[in-house]
Amino acid sequence: MSRLNHLILLCFAAGCLASEKVPETFTDTTDYLIQPGDLVVSNGGNRDVVLLDSNGVFKATLLNLGVSDTPKGIAFNQATQEILVAVDGGDRIAGISVNDGTVTDFINETSNLSGTLDGITQLPGGDILIVETNAIERYTNTGARITAGGWPITHMTANTQVMTLSSGNYIVGSSTTDQARIYNNAGVQVSTTAGSGVASTTDIFGVIPLADGRNAIGWNGTTDTIQVRSANLTATEASFSNTNILGNPRGMAQKANGNLLILDATSNHIVEITLTGTLVDTYGEGINTPNHIFVVPEFD
Repeated sequence: MSRLNHLILLCFAAGCLASEKVPETFTDTTDYLIQPGDLVVSNGGNRDVVLLDSNGVFKATLLNLGVSDTPKGIAFNQATQEILVAVDGGDRIAGISVNDGTVTDFINETSNLSGTLDGITQLPGGDILIVETNAIERYTNTGARITAGGWPITHMTANTQVMTLSSGNYIVGSSTTDQARIYNNAGVQVSTTAGSGVASTTDIFGVIPLADGRNAIGWNGTTDTIQVRSANLTATEASFSNTNILGNPRGMAQKANGNLLILDATSNHIVEITLTGTLVDTYGEGINTPNHIFVVPEFD
């Protein structure tokens, strides 16, 4: 063997040994079924959960349920990289892998989640809050029920939505008391109680904290109105109402561009508006009497 070939073999061997000691550990998520910016919608009509791209184009059906189950609130568990869906009727929380759409039971405790399930959210520390009729249940990000600190905590009658604020507080809307309130991490009210102030608007099916610190509330009734409220809910700073295209507002979400997305359960589409109350567009495929909408966040 020549001296040059011997050196080449030695270098090759050293390279192999180095690669064995320091393997590549990065995760490529570009081929995942669910991508950041995608829209996830729970449908009461079809009793399914559908995945749309950021423009509302249908990508996949993530979850099909039986006649006794209805998909409601949607959240994201950063710890397990799963879309979480509150399933009312079967009273469980389904977990959907962002990788390949595999469905598992994240929580299946009918003895504890025996009421009406609706909204769901993840707090900055990882805990999961779930609307169960009048109460808010709290679980860890691994699905363990929390009872210390007085949980579950009763807020209002027939809560529909719970959403996390960046501060760690959370906002709750009620379809019976027709109000929205903000609570701190311990479940203590820290804001004014917000009513619509608009004639013939009653039920709240959608509340959402906005990236700029304000909040949006969807009021459902004869005069369906979307309001952008101040951080403490006291002042209405913008509103949108057009019953021709938004006659039955349901869940809401915020896109990366700042615009609001509102589900309409009459026209079965998504209504996109600016935060100043200007209509942008209507779109969405595979929507049938929708309940909640969720924009998939960035994940590793």
